[in-house]
Amino acid sequence: MVKGWKKLKKGCEYINEFTGQTLIITQKRYSNNYYALIFVAQRTEDKDGRVISPEFPSATKAETYAINLMTKHPNGIITKL
Repeated sequence: MVKGWKKLKKGCEYINEFTGQTLIITQKRYSNNYYALIFVAQRTEDKDGRVISPEFPSATKAETYAINLMTKHPNGIITKL
């Protein structure tokens, strides 16, 4: 779908083929807003991800933002966690 990123089977989750970063679209707790999170390695329950997007009223808009970001950064998103 996006060069350098592979969509995982679980909903709106992507993994970078070069860095192993995981990007997910998730709903904010106790809210109707969605945002994108990035994890340094594959997502686990013990690790917290970093929010890399503004909040959006729908998962589709958050995913569109994430796809544009992944298109600009095919070799992974540089972030300090």
